[in-house]
Amino acid sequence: MINYGNLRRLGTLCLLYFVQGAPYGFQTSCLPLILRKQGLSYSQLGALKLLFIPWVCKPFYAPIMEGYKSDLWWLVASMSTMAVTCLLASLADNLSLMALSVTLFILNLSSATQDITVDSVAIKILDPSQLGIGNTIQVVAYKLGAVCVGGSLLWIAESMGHSYMWTVFSSLYAAALNDLLPGIIFTANSS
Repeated sequence: MINYGNLRRLGTLCLLYFVQGAPYGFQTSCLPLILRKQGLSYSQLGALKLLFIPWVCKPFYAPIMEGYKSDLWWLVASMSTMAVTCLLASLADNLSLMALSVTLFILNLSSATQDITVDSVAIKILDPSQLGIGNTIQVVAYKLGAVCVGGSLLWIAESMGHSYMWTVFSSLYAAALNDLLPGIIFTANSS
């Protein structure tokens, strides 16, 4: 017999990890090609890797997050921040390097925050026997999000322009929030 509660939990985790991988895919596969085409040097592109620092600092701020607000609050806050950040970026015809750096830093901070929260939710809602499948979902969905979104955004930027690319990026988070909120609430209430 199919346990729909388990399928819903695993599906929710899958979608959360998928959208979490999007900023990484954008920053590692899409953005370097766009910026190189605009004349950015390899050194400048390499320096943009420093914007991944929120991922390295997760152990320092994760304990603060866990004691401050609920998992649901952090999920909604991080995904909303990513949606609004991308929407604001869509308003500019062409972001300066400084504005782009701030945008990427906010996306990385929000995505790392989402990672902390989704991992916490996964541990709470999965039985010990399901942790292996949960880990598989984490890795595969994150990588799929990185590959699919990074490649799609590059195609959108080249065919429709940067503003439209940022709008689509923002819409990804807005749609995920809309679609996932019932699942997030379900998993939070089931833990």
